Amino acid sequence: MAHRRTGTDRLDAACWPAGVANAHHVANRSAAPCSYLIVGTRVKDDVCHYPDIGRACHTEGENWRLVESDGTVIKSGKV
Repeated sequence: MAHRRTGTDRLDAACWPAGVANAHHVANRSAAPCSYLIVGTRVKDDVCHYPDIGRACHTEGENWRLVESDGTVIKSGKV
């Protein structure tokens, strides 16, 4: 999938479908303040990949852990 930047305006919405292997993020590239609301599910067992920094966040029940690509735990805690 090609990299693409898309601008948004006041009251716009952005959506990334579940199960699609794409890295996505939201960035405010202006000097003005920005507020946004992120909505999603909180499944008990999930993995969120951060390919740009080589990390992953594993959620297992009420526990989570952020790990490096070699498996080293950076942080962990309770949901």
